[in-house]
Amino acid sequence: MMPGPAHISREDPYQRLLVNETLSSLVAATKRNIEKVRSAMRVLPPVKEDGSSDCPFAEQLFYKKEKAARELQARCPSLQECLGAVEQECAKRNRERGRIGADARAVMLPESQNHYQDALAAQNARCREVAQQRQELAQLITQVEHVLQEAAKEKWPLGEPRGATPGDAGAPEKSEGPGGQYGGSAPKSPTASSFGPELDGLLHTNQVTPPPWGSAGSKS
Repeated sequence: MMPGPAHISREDPYQRLLVNETLSSLVAATKRNIEKVRSAMRVLPPVKEDGSSDCPFAEQLFYKKEKAARELQARCPSLQECLGAVEQECAKRNRERGRIGADARAVMLPESQNHYQDALAAQNARCREVAQQRQELAQLITQVEHVLQEAAKEKWPLGEPRGATPGDAGAPEKSEGPGGQYGGSAPKSPTASSFGPELDGLLHTNQVTPPPWGSAGSKS
């Protein structure tokens, strides 16, 4: 199941992220979605304005790209909410670090000062940990936005590719959202491919051999 805002507690969102492993699983799933979009884009064939192409199943390849991009877009609300929880935790730990430092300066006994210095060192380590999580999430969100922008440039010239309209099994929703072309919720993933082994082989993430029809970037 896709990690989402429902997994985050209002009382302590950061701790809920860690307990449910929402943060790590969401990051891993988003990276898989990114690679899925890139893999689909790598095999897009050149297509003319009338939809003709040297590739006999060009429209299906564009449908695969559209579906993968919408699945990636569907991760964005959860990523933003996780980032908000991490930023709140970062601010809280920085406040705690300030209080510990102030208390350390107020004590005179060496033993007490040592105790506070140990606590301050531990808090500094926690602050660095959360700051790193915040940076990684922010970078991932930027990467998602870039991949979606690149995917939006490669469009089927005749509108929605066949099979990608609302109501089809496994088709992405057509609604627009703040993210642009790929706004809306994720489509249901089909339990089995309807495109056959030839098409699925081209979309495998380990595909390294260029397709015989070239790439969409070389459209005429």
